Amino acid sequence: MLFHSSRVRLFLVAIGCLLITSAPAAMTPIASAKPWLPPAEEDVQVTPVPQPSQAAIVSSKDFASRTIRLWSDYLGFGGFDTLGPPIGKQFEGRGGFYYQAYQRGVLQWRPDQQRAIPANTFDWLNEAGLDEALAAKGIPNAITSDGSHGDWLKARETRLGWLTNPEIKARFLANPNPSVYKTWNVDKSIELYGLPSSRPERFGPFITQRFQRIALQLWVSDVPQMPAKGSVVGILGGELLKEYGIIPADALDNGLGWEGSSPGDDGFDPWVGFLLPVAGVQPAYDMPSRLPGAPRDYRAGIHEGIDFYGVPYDAPVRAVKEGRVIRVDQNYTGISSQQWSIMSEVCVKLGYTPPDMLDIFRGRQVWIEHFHGVVSRYAHLNSIPPDLRLGDWVQAGQVIGGAGSTGTDETVAHAHVELWYAGKYIGQGQSGSQLIATIRRAFGG
Repeated sequence: MLFHSSRVRLFLVAIGCLLITSAPAAMTPIASAKPWLPPAEEDVQVTPVPQPSQAAIVSSKDFASRTIRLWSDYLGFGGFDTLGPPIGKQFEGRGGFYYQAYQRGVLQWRPDQQRAIPANTFDWLNEAGLDEALAAKGIPNAITSDGSHGDWLKARETRLGWLTNPEIKARFLANPNPSVYKTWNVDKSIELYGLPSSRPERFGPFITQRFQRIALQLWVSDVPQMPAKGSVVGILGGELLKEYGIIPADALDNGLGWEGSSPGDDGFDPWVGFLLPVAGVQPAYDMPSRLPGAPRDYRAGIHEGIDFYGVPYDAPVRAVKEGRVIRVDQNYTGISSQQWSIMSEVCVKLGYTPPDMLDIFRGRQVWIEHFHGVVSRYAHLNSIPPDLRLGDWVQAGQVIGGAGSTGTDETVAHAHVELWYAGKYIGQGQSGSQLIATIRRAFGG
């Protein structure tokens, strides 16, 4: 298939993402079926969350009295860098197991092993009859028969023999998190990615190989605002499940990934009690362009945050409340002015800003999850403290970054903070005095 960068269907895989802009047909979630499980060895250094039984999972609570049981294993598999952010809350699915979906895959809780393992995401897509639709997106069809006739050792030998591309093979065999997994071998790679379910196949500027739990793309040509030539990135399997209706709708209902309170529960007001992100700098209430809801014509989008200008580069940006770090871009790589311009032009042609591009426009970021499912996002950061890590608990007022302009075409630093609750940013749908009153209530101004 030929690759056309000007098409509306873009193969955008920046930060390891496959952006799909075509509208999918609705499908029924896949019926239960026990997943295949490879042999596993235990040397994970993350302490698992205690689980008395599978039935207790849905009633167990985290630090904010919410149902979250997969955090330690999410971190163990590499967290945001490997699986991406969560795209929904837990749900009961195939085989009566509990699952949680992330952008690049799904974790399945195994009560018999007292831990989570990746689910066979791309096998689910095959069983749903979606191979031809995936081929149109640059993902090879699954090879359904490998001649093993149910012999696991023969299937293992045969399918590992399909790893003929050196770069994809190296990515498959690499330890995703050396700080957690002190040893790593091919069986652990199989546990993380599954066995190959296709051979490598060329699609225009990239080569894709499909596995049971992921699909890996090797970029072999330079395409503006795509991964660099030689990069191997993971396609967003979780987003594909979401697109085709395979993840239950009620597991995707809060837009933040974690299960939290609904607006109005027990009179909860999400927009109170925040510190100013930069000490002494108030929101520019008289400048609507710096407040949520302002148009961003250069990308045909909307501003979702509050901008605090009048600060130098690397001015301390503080956590607005205490909470847990759920994203930290320590290894951020910026974009060139040419890439920024190309992305802007694409957005204008589309008439909106796709989520993957918006994430790039936000630059270097830190996200913090607070009580009740409130999340604060800090964007355009110039720097992040080197010791800040995914999963850290931070206090209100703790410095989590330095003001900057990453992801923008500006040369003036500012602090950009977004406050989210139940899938909506602060002030969403408001304007004028109502918007200002909401923000003043949040920061006590």
